[in-house]
Amino acid sequence: MIGKADCDALFKAVIPMATPLVDQFGEFYPFAMTMDRQGAIAGLSASPSSDRPSVDDVWTSLRNSLRDLATSGKLRAAAVCVNTKITMGDAVRDAITVFVEHEDGLALEVVVPYRRAGEGRVEYDATMARPSGPRSPGIFARVAH
Repeated sequence: MIGKADCDALFKAVIPMATPLVDQFGEFYPFAMTMDRQGAIAGLSASPSSDRPSVDDVWTSLRNSLRDLATSGKLRAAAVCVNTKITMGDAVRDAITVFVEHEDGLALEVVVPYRRAGEGRVEYDATMARPSGPRSPGIFARVAH
């Protein structure tokens, strides 16, 4: 399963970028990482239209850039990382959510819940993964397989 291995590699590249942002700032703007045809992983910046973009503007910019790269055949896989809120039981929790998609059709939503533990510490809970749902960016949706 090359798709699964590629998605795992992207997730492992994204999380070390996200956790220091949560640790230091408590949140972060969405960001993306790509895997090219040769398997090299790189970051992708958003190009929003304003100096103080909304999270939605950054998300849209990343999604559109990734879709363009996928359509041009330059990507094998991509991941978008966002700071989200999730419901766990009766509680609403902060989480790092990574949408990972592969050209073979694999699309996952990987969630790492976290909470402030006092004295500036952040505690991360177990990672949860599931097939991507309607919030997925659909990076490879326009690419003919």
